[in-house]
Amino acid sequence: MSATGLMFWHAGRASFTYDETGHVQCGFYMLRHGDFERGLEHPPLIRILAGLPVAFLPLTDPETRYPQFQKKPISVSQEQLYGTLLIHRSPKVGPATVRILSRSVMIGATALLLLLAWAWSRRLYGDAGGLLTLGLLSLTPALLGHGSLVNTDAGGALGALAALAALTAACRRPSAGNLALAGLALGLAQVCKLSNLFLYPVFAFCMAFYPGLEGKSSRFRILAFIGATALSGLVINAAYGFQNFLPPHLLHPKDLEAYGWPKIVAWAYRWAPLPDFYLMSAGFMSYHVREGYPAFLLGRIHPHGVWYYFPVNFILRTPVSALLAILLAAGSFRKLPMKKEEFPLALAAGSYLAILCLSRLDLGIRHMLLLYPLAAVLAGRLASPEIFWGLKRWIPAVLVLGQLAEAAWSAPHFLSFYNFAVGGPGAGIRYSSDLDYGQGLKDLGRFMRERPGAELVLSYCGTDLPEAYGLDPQELMPMGTLLHSEKINSDSPRAEFLAVSASRLQGAMDGENSFSWLKSREPMDVPGFSIRVYDITVDPESHERLAALYERLGQKEKSRRHQARAVALKTGKIPL
Repeated sequence: MSATGLMFWHAGRASFTYDETGHVQCGFYMLRHGDFERGLEHPPLIRILAGLPVAFLPLTDPETRYPQFQKKPISVSQEQLYGTLLIHRSPKVGPATVRILSRSVMIGATALLLLLAWAWSRRLYGDAGGLLTLGLLSLTPALLGHGSLVNTDAGGALGALAALAALTAACRRPSAGNLALAGLALGLAQVCKLSNLFLYPVFAFCMAFYPGLEGKSSRFRILAFIGATALSGLVINAAYGFQNFLPPHLLHPKDLEAYGWPKIVAWAYRWAPLPDFYLMSAGFMSYHVREGYPAFLLGRIHPHGVWYYFPVNFILRTPVSALLAILLAAGSFRKLPMKKEEFPLALAAGSYLAILCLSRLDLGIRHMLLLYPLAAVLAGRLASPEIFWGLKRWIPAVLVLGQLAEAAWSAPHFLSFYNFAVGGPGAGIRYSSDLDYGQGLKDLGRFMRERPGAELVLSYCGTDLPEAYGLDPQELMPMGTLLHSEKINSDSPRAEFLAVSASRLQGAMDGENSFSWLKSREPMDVPGFSIRVYDITVDPESHERLAALYERLGQKEKSRRHQARAVALKTGKIPL
């Protein structure tokens, strides 16, 4: 219950984050039109669930008002614009209603994830182990933050953990019913998140080498895996309404080459009895994983990612108590050998971490959410009497209390959490690029309301609209999917602030480090730990820098305004 309350607190405090408008509009569109062409980078289940409460609201479908959305397919940027119009231009429903209803579904999914981890740990290690797992996991800032947003990460982790639990049950008691449930759970995991493809080799390895299956023949093991795979394919087809699951598929082989897909993916696309859109999604993912994405880590920008991004980020973004619990649990295998029921957990954790290191798609701690429930369940063994006796039995309680202290320290800004060993949330901008998801607009609106009459220059990295939080800024390098404002601040503002998203300051988004001159300055405020605010009211250097930046962007009028402001401040020819 406490974790659910913390997630609702965060959900009510954070503005729409970068991907949420896209996920919401995809779920809405799929339910309203029965069409799965939107958002091919993700499978549909989580988006459909998030779209369920939204689809029944009296929202105005942009497709009925704007001709550009009636042509199919539409681009990714048009999908984002569709979502912005759907959420912010529906006269009968406000964006806050859409935000909290869609996020409520994700909070429910995260609560189920917590319960599943608790039940698994309780089965393995008893009541104390279950409570330790629940205490650690329910106070994990990354899970509280991303688990209360509309994305596929927490839902994908739930699907993967459920599939692993079903696999363990099937290996422990390999009846036809248990094996069928494992196959169905494997399929559900695939339509939650594409990264759950890693479960197929995990299933194959467990069915081949699980300690409890020694008496089963090789033929039985092979047929069990084939059956589970076939059932998972049935679930995938059902999730897409059995649309276009047989050849001929939509893309020509030459188009497959243009995407740069590996030969095995191209072959699967042409011949696998799976939906076109699912196979296209898998192909897109393989392409992006190979090509990479710019990432900021430890003060450096890596244009195509770097292999150690995820391990380092995990250490930075995980509470110290949780890191200690993981180390103690790993060390405990010397004293208490691994149980056979722990084998799938350890195998999945190691496999998933290895895949993340091989991937160049370094988009943040949210891609590692699955590691937290896996590690938390295994950490439950610390409550076993075989591990700690006497005073040492207090160690699990101390770990949970330490985690509580760190979570409380950052609440409710869980997305920007960094542990106290590296300086906490305020120091995160120095370390990695995933502290900023565009969540700080609501806090920025509160900051500006406390300063009536002040004007704002805003360089925001996100897909939400500033106007939804009472902001009327002069925009600087807004995201291309936003509804833009052409406002120019007055010549002699009473007060003027420059607000810049942390992602812009780090330079990974635009690759030009346009705001490097601000890195040595202390901000006057950091709303949501994701936006830095600077007072430029009587700062001629900042106005000169802004004039040059607007000039480079081709925005002549804004450039002239800041140049004139800089000159006036230097000469003292305007009232302050």
